[in-house]
Amino acid sequence: MKNLKWKALCIVMCLCFAVFTAYAQKNINAYNYGNEEVFPIADGLASDDEGVYVNAAQLPNGKVVSVGYLSNDVLVSVFDPQTQTATRITLPEVISSGEAHSVIPLADNSYMIFGLGGNEVTKGLAAKIDSAGNVEVLAAPASQELKRVNYVYGDVLNDGSVIVAGIGTFTNDKKQPVVVKFNTDGTSQLLNLPELVMDGGHFSDVCALADGSFIAVGQRDSNSIPLIVKFSADGQGKVIPTPAEITNGEFMKLTKDANGNVVAVGEGRINEEAQQIAVKIKPDESVSVFEKPSNVTNYERVYFYHVMAQDDGSFLASGTAEINGVETGVVVRLSDEGSLLLNPQMDLSNGLFYATKALPDGTVVSVGTAYNSISGLSEPCVIQFDTNGNGKRIAMSAEIGMLVDVIALADGSFMVFGMSGNTQTWEIIPAVSRFTLIAHTVNFQTFDGSQVASQTLYDEGFVTIPNEPTKEGYIFEGWYTDEQCTIAYDFNSPVKSSFTLYAKWEEKLEIPSNPGNENPKDGNTTNKTPNKASEIQASVKAGDSTNKNVFFIAAVGSLMSIILLRARKRLNK
Repeated sequence: MKNLKWKALCIVMCLCFAVFTAYAQKNINAYNYGNEEVFPIADGLASDDEGVYVNAAQLPNGKVVSVGYLSNDVLVSVFDPQTQTATRITLPEVISSGEAHSVIPLADNSYMIFGLGGNEVTKGLAAKIDSAGNVEVLAAPASQELKRVNYVYGDVLNDGSVIVAGIGTFTNDKKQPVVVKFNTDGTSQLLNLPELVMDGGHFSDVCALADGSFIAVGQRDSNSIPLIVKFSADGQGKVIPTPAEITNGEFMKLTKDANGNVVAVGEGRINEEAQQIAVKIKPDESVSVFEKPSNVTNYERVYFYHVMAQDDGSFLASGTAEINGVETGVVVRLSDEGSLLLNPQMDLSNGLFYATKALPDGTVVSVGTAYNSISGLSEPCVIQFDTNGNGKRIAMSAEIGMLVDVIALADGSFMVFGMSGNTQTWEIIPAVSRFTLIAHTVNFQTFDGSQVASQTLYDEGFVTIPNEPTKEGYIFEGWYTDEQCTIAYDFNSPVKSSFTLYAKWEEKLEIPSNPGNENPKDGNTTNKTPNKASEIQASVKAGDSTNKNVFFIAAVGSLMSIILLRARKRLNK
């Protein structure tokens, strides 16, 4: 009896394992939409060096620069998507230790890096690197009170100078927000702040405007008051008041649209409730608050890490939120008409998104981290959202880690940056991968009709119904999957391979009107001028000789009816 119970238990365990394996395999295969190319370890790095890439930018020549940190050292690498190579930049010893937070590309293929590091002379990590890899350490602002600067993000002004936001440490260890301007001649200056900016605050991001002014956002002081400061072209700053309903928080990132509107996002409280902090700053300096998404309930404790502008005037904010009490990765479309939560179509519990970028086809890619309920690990997460806001996850080889930034390339592929590892060594190393989404081609065969352009679609995408083709003497009847035109194509079916669709045609038959009418009253026959030939659409498939006799049969039937009618009249006389 014991052996029987043991066998039964073994069978149940095997079944459970099989179900578990099938479920895990299903989850893996369910999002295999892209081909991943893992970039090799950059020259100058060892395979066991632990670190992370935190920011990336593409240069005009197509190369991509990413920065971060490696243990206690600054990490700067240049990636060439064409040759699939990577090179680490060697930095002067004075700025080699620390953390790089951001990279700003310049028009001549040089770039500037900023972060935390340097010494008492440099006061922070700031350097300009040319296309050949030569490094110029940038001078610190000439201020006796400023001791150290932790640079965060920056932007380029119209005159080519660069502004960088961050937090400065002054005499007596006083900390407050700072904006430093790096001029094209290599000098730098600390910009004046309004008196309202107090000790304990910081700037998180800065955005240049078309008129030479710029906006910096962050936190005003240690009391967690959100901060918006607009600087004029000559560097004078003034505080733009935040709406009264924002009672607490900080702004983390901002961006601008083509109309000069600036959107800032972060975390905080709306009317004392933990809610999303997202505002639009208009050119007239008025500030409005975006409403929370209308398509979700129990949505709170929102923290946005990134925001991007879209061509339609809306914005996409990425981060994390509690939905029904569960921390979840979110991407929200912000609009004056209302906000909507995008649908990732998967469970993103205990996950978050750090960045979102647009691809050339109008879709967007969000990157971050997601919790794998099967393995119990946090793994890198890549999701592509279509224009309707529906997402699909793209498989990545790394078992553990997170992604912090993404760069969209002109050919439709994209690169992701962050850190990753595996369950064998548990080492977390800087990670860069390039994804080329699996594409399929759909061709259209019109059989001598007007041409219809082929469509290239990503895996699981949908064919767009093309304009109807034309063919002289025929009526278009639809698209079919086979050359004999027996199986109509369902445009609601996801595309999983390349194929051809075939046009089905109906032949037009032109029938002349009755050539004349007989007048039975006077016995005379009057020939009437025939009307213009009338068109009828017979259900005749092109090339079907059997059905071409439809008109002949109909004509014979009409003639027989006339004969019978006359015979009946004669009998009745």
